[in-house]
Amino acid sequence: MACGTISVQTRVLGVNRLNRCLNRKRKSNVKVSKTSKYYEENPEAAEKRREYQRKYNKSEDRKKYRALLNKYNRDQGTYGNGDGLDASHTKAGKLVMEAASKNRARNRGKK
Repeated sequence: MACGTISVQTRVLGVNRLNRCLNRKRKSNVKVSKTSKYYEENPEAAEKRREYQRKYNKSEDRKKYRALLNKYNRDQGTYGNGDGLDASHTKAGKLVMEAASKNRARNRGKK
């Protein structure tokens, strides 16, 4: 998303997200992926990607998958309590509780 293009994105993102974007200052020592740079420089492509993601996340398979993980999280007593834990899949296919930062950082590729 390119900060500064206001007209179309105000409708798409909402005023609060747009304001955060405009007020954001990127730290010089923060590395940004090539993909992130591409979508920041090409807002039309970024919107196309978001449209695909919205469609994908609405599919019945994704809804069932999210429901399964939410149910497991509730059963573990960690749903919505702010403890920072996620339901994580092991290589054996079991679900275990793991720190969200560790779970979401895995398999993202080398930077």
